[in-house]
Amino acid sequence: MSATQQAKASDALVNLPSLDRRFFTAYAYAGIAAVFVGFAKTYYLRSYTDAPPLSALVQLHAIIFSAWMILFAVQTSLVATKRVPIHRSLGYASIGLAVVMVVAGLGAGLIGARDGWTGPQQVRDPVGGLSFMIVPIVDMLIFGGFYAGAVLYRRQRDAHKRLMVLAMCGSIMPPAFARLPLPVTLTLGLSFLLAGPIYDRLSRGAIHIVYKWGAPLIVVSFPLRQMVGATEAWRNVARWLLQITGVGA
Repeated sequence: MSATQQAKASDALVNLPSLDRRFFTAYAYAGIAAVFVGFAKTYYLRSYTDAPPLSALVQLHAIIFSAWMILFAVQTSLVATKRVPIHRSLGYASIGLAVVMVVAGLGAGLIGARDGWTGPQQVRDPVGGLSFMIVPIVDMLIFGGFYAGAVLYRRQRDAHKRLMVLAMCGSIMPPAFARLPLPVTLTLGLSFLLAGPIYDRLSRGAIHIVYKWGAPLIVVSFPLRQMVGATEAWRNVARWLLQITGVGA
C-alpha cells in the first residue's frame, strides 16, 4: 500500500466515529418521521381525519411506543454530542420501558385477536383475528430479542448500535409502514432495513455480522408469520393463549 493510500485509510478510521454519530442520529430522526407519517391519520393527526375513536388501551399502547421512538432519538443525540454517561444512565432506565412495551404489545395483540382485529384495513373477523395475532407476537419477540442482545453487548459499541437499529426497524416501524400504500410500505421497509448494511459497506468496506444474520431474520419473519398464522394449528394456539390469559373469557 502506498503512502497516499495509507494516509486515506488512516483518515477514514479517524473519521468513523464522527460518521457513525451522524448516520445513527439521522437514522433515528428519519425513523420518527416515517412512523409519524404512518400513524398520522389514525393517531397523531386523527383529530383532523375521519378515523374511528381509539380505546384507552390503544391510546396507552401508542403513547408507550411513541415514547420509545423519542428515547431512541434522544439516546443517539446524546452519543452524537458525546454525553455518553447520560446515555448510559438512560440506557439502564430504558430496560423498564422495554418490558412495558413488550407487555403492552402482547396485550394489544391478545385483545385484538379477541375483537377480530385483522390489520390496518379495519376489517373485523373472529377467525382472521386469531390468525393475525401472530403478527404482534412476532413483533414483540423480534423487539425483545434484539433489545436483549443490545443490552448484553452494550460494551461492544458497534454491535450494540446495530442491534438497537434492528430492534426498531424490525418491530416498531413495520406497523406504521403497513398503514401506507403497498409500494410505499415496501420501499420504506427495505430502505430502513438496508440503510445500515449499506452504510457499513461504504464506510468500512464490510457489513457488520449483526446485520448479516439480523436483517435476513427480519425479512424471513414476514412470510413465515403469514404462513403459520393461516394454519388451524396456530389458531388453536391463539385460542389457548386467549383462554389462559383470561382475555377471551
